Amino acid sequence: MTLYVLDTNTLSTIFRFYYQNVFVTFWTMFDNLLVNRGAISVRQVRPELERWGGSDAWIRHLLANNPDFFADNTLNELGAMGEFMNSSPLATALAGWMHNIGPDEPTVADPYLIAKAMLSSDLATVVTQESPARNSTSRIPYVCGQLGVPCINLEQMMSQLGWRF
Repeated sequence: MTLYVLDTNTLSTIFRFYYQNVFVTFWTMFDNLLVNRGAISVRQVRPELERWGGSDAWIRHLLANNPDFFADNTLNELGAMGEFMNSSPLATALAGWMHNIGPDEPTVADPYLIAKAMLSSDLATVVTQESPARNSTSRIPYVCGQLGVPCINLEQMMSQLGWRF
């Protein structure tokens, strides 16, 4: 089974646009994916989600279905992240990500997500709503492409899982 590593913007899209009282089938399938640990994220996504207006209810929902949803990165993943962040041309991604850090945004989850997917014992895919923008080396799809890490969006994930509504 493919492991999906979810970005902040994917979680925000799910909670903002897939209303639980309207998209009942979606939520049944999504909750099943969480319970079976087919989808996770990294610890750095949680504060991003909170800053993006994610409610405590969102966090509680994710943790109720998978207490380990916001996973820590292993030492191997952190080491790999250090290696790919120092390699050219990916050093420019680091500069782009660091540009986004300010007093209200102490972490950037992107490299942690990629490292989690890259070294996962399962076949892992990053799920992000970022588009592979032209000339943007700090976007998740670009970096994943350079590293050979599968990267898709929410619609593509639902299609891969065979979800139909």
